[in-house]
Amino acid sequence: MKQILDFLIDLAPLIQAIFAGLLFWLIVKQTGISKAQKEISAQNTELQKKMDESNKLLGFWNEYATLSDSRRALYHNIRSVILNTYLGEPMSIDSLVEESGFPPGFEPSEVEDFLGFVAESDRKGLWNGLPLWDFSKFVYSYQDSSSVYERQRADGQPWQGTVGDYPKNIDKARSKLAYFWQKWTAVLDISRHFQPDQNELVILSWLELALVLKTKHTTGSAKTGLLTLAKAKWESARVSQEPPRTS
Repeated sequence: MKQILDFLIDLAPLIQAIFAGLLFWLIVKQTGISKAQKEISAQNTELQKKMDESNKLLGFWNEYATLSDSRRALYHNIRSVILNTYLGEPMSIDSLVEESGFPPGFEPSEVEDFLGFVAESDRKGLWNGLPLWDFSKFVYSYQDSSSVYERQRADGQPWQGTVGDYPKNIDKARSKLAYFWQKWTAVLDISRHFQPDQNELVILSWLELALVLKTKHTTGSAKTGLLTLAKAKWESARVSQEPPRTS
């Protein structure tokens, strides 16, 4: 018995070392499993994000497609106003946008009181002579289809007529399109997935500002997401048109 005990005592360090090694192996193995689990979890999270974004993009495209009639109505009625009722010189929609641009001096993300900003800009005449500002104010001055306007005929004689439904139709189209852009700019990074039409965004921006001035609504009326996207699109287009610099 003493010999067996002595033998076991002699083996104790070896047994202790074996147990220590086994414990170390179990710890390493568990850590590895934990790390793998974390990596799988991270991959699943990333995959879920991509699936969520894909679903959002699908929703974006589906809703964008449903607004084709509103886009046609916007441009058709703008052309009708230009040809039939607008007091300024007739010009194309492209010319309206190019000669006006995005509202100068307007930084949507920095303006808290939109009504105050627009009213002050109008009072100071900061946008006088910009055809889209004059046009947008005209639209919101004649929302009643029976409103009478005056224009000068080619022979210099005054002429009166009614505005019809053109301004009202423009506002209806603006409402749907502006709501769409405001909604989706809060959900998606639009510029990463889609290049919106510059004319549409710029026109909607001017109409939104004229609407704020007309209704006297404050911040709640302002669609900051739409306006920020429009400004970025306009400035991006200007940069791409700049001639290359020479050394």
